[in-house]
Amino acid sequence: MSLKQRLSVIQRGEQTISEYLQQIRTIAVILALIGLPILQDDLILYTFNGIGPDYKEIVAPIKAYDTCISFEYLRDKLTQFESY
Repeated sequence: MSLKQRLSVIQRGEQTISEYLQQIRTIAVILALIGLPILQDDLILYTFNGIGPDYKEIVAPIKAYDTCISFEYLRDKLTQFESY
């Protein structure tokens, strides 16, 4: 499976949100290093697609934002949510 395919099917499962986001970030960095950078919007969508229903309370408002958010901003919001 290619890295782009893996990114599109990755699931959080039983991982902590930090572990899940680190996997996504690692794949994105590797892709960028080999000349296949992932757009921030796409990276956010991949993250949302595999995050699971436990985070729907935080994901829905973030999806409603009018502006593009960074992966780092999303990471901060999700880790804050997980800690509650």
